[in-house]
Amino acid sequence: MFKPNIMKITAKSLTLILLLAAFLVNTSCRKEEFDFQGAPPDQALEANTTVANLLLRTTMHDGSMDNIIDNASCFSLKLPVVVVANGTEVTVTNSDGYEAIEAIFDESAVDTDTMVIQFPVTLIFSDHSEVLVADQAEFDTYASTCSGEDQNDDDIECIDIKYPMAISLFNTAKETLNTLSFTDDKSLYEFIASLQETDVANIQFPIGLTLSDGTLIQAYDLVDLENLIDTYKDDCDEDDNNDFNDDDCTDCNPTEFEDNLTSCTVWTVDALSRDNQNLTSLYTEFVFNFQVDGTLSVTVLNTNDIFVGTWSVTGSGVDMKLEINVVGLDDFNGVWDVNESAQSNSQGLVVVRIGTDTLRFKNGC
Repeated sequence: MFKPNIMKITAKSLTLILLLAAFLVNTSCRKEEFDFQGAPPDQALEANTTVANLLLRTTMHDGSMDNIIDNASCFSLKLPVVVVANGTEVTVTNSDGYEAIEAIFDESAVDTDTMVIQFPVTLIFSDHSEVLVADQAEFDTYASTCSGEDQNDDDIECIDIKYPMAISLFNTAKETLNTLSFTDDKSLYEFIASLQETDVANIQFPIGLTLSDGTLIQAYDLVDLENLIDTYKDDCDEDDNNDFNDDDCTDCNPTEFEDNLTSCTVWTVDALSRDNQNLTSLYTEFVFNFQVDGTLSVTVLNTNDIFVGTWSVTGSGVDMKLEINVVGLDDFNGVWDVNESAQSNSQGLVVVRIGTDTLRFKNGC
């Protein structure tokens, strides 16, 4: 009577032992599988670490891209959006729409630019959250919470992640392993923001990083990634202000600018304002010829009068300046900030400013 009981207990024990062994083997295999997915344990991306916070800031939404519309850097308007700029309706579907608005504002150097947003609109904040705004009063309430122009903020705009990128995620509490693929800032931001202490995330290196000047670099591990973001995070002007003209010449090259001016002998005054006075009509017959040797001749078509002087270019990018000195033409003389320089098949354009004074040349070459 006693023997059968011994055999029965032994069978149960054996079953438990086998189940325990299977669990340990399965867990070990999954752990090994995870270990081979990416970096060693000391290279795992963990919540609230320096590198995780730098990644979080790098993947924040930049709200300053549409300041020409909303004058607010802490959020942007979700596209498409319809606005009325100086009485002209513009449907903005991508970044080209901001340039279209700027072109409308640039049509006159002395008028007061107006912007009317057609509501309702959706606001996108730095954490990629969204809120629907019904009218101007509600919009103004949100805008009032933003910091002023060119204030320090958390988002890093001088370096970007090159997608796609992959992360192997192992949850130590649930014993689950997943490989996740990310294709944009929003999805990566939400992932890093939701990391738990029980999560072990291995980035599949190398990953690409794009600098503000377009240079592509690579990070090969977490230490490398942290160092690169920290090195380049302040390596550009984030342009968190409401002056839509101040970044037109970010990539302007002095040699290219000089070539643009000297490539055509017929530059006319498209707009000129000095001391808040529109002087354009006074110079419709004036033709400017910027010569390679730094001399400048100005011919008045209806009188054949000729003025002579000099011109020169200094600096580069947003710090590039054009100095004009022509005897008898004081309205043009001075050291102007170069805001725009372009040459297409049909027309060349140069826009320079001294404070609120504006001078715009066009040619038909």
